[in-house]
Amino acid sequence: MKTIQLNGLLWDAKNLKGYFTFDEAQDAAKEAGKRLPTKEEFEALCELPNCWDKLLKGCWFAETARDLGDPDKSVFFPASGCRYFGSGAFNWIGTNGFNWSSTPEPNSGNGYFFQLTNVAVYPTKTNGYRTYGYPVRCVSDVL
Repeated sequence: MKTIQLNGLLWDAKNLKGYFTFDEAQDAAKEAGKRLPTKEEFEALCELPNCWDKLLKGCWFAETARDLGDPDKSVFFPASGCRYFGSGAFNWIGTNGFNWSSTPEPNSGNGYFFQLTNVAVYPTKTNGYRTYGYPVRCVSDVL
């Protein structure tokens, strides 16, 4: 899979296909030979220039504002919504994007996640039930 280097990490250009619980997400990344970003790595990503793409319904991140939207120099996170843990229904597709981090929340046992909307990006300031289904974006370390 194509990768983009940002903040000293190689970010996969696309999410893995599907929606995963917190534990499934960890396993899916390992099966891909990669890992999930940590809470801190998502926080660093959100410090980079970013912009909402109205046409594609998602957010671009790049090292410089000039590179936003360039698929060879920036990473696009779609507003792919999530799968509700209770009903299995899909919610917020086209308006919110979520991705699991590798970081468990120590007090509740939930997991930290990254969220984006057409208004803002939230670098894992909240934690989600491990049974929610969120997309997975893998990273690997630059060698």
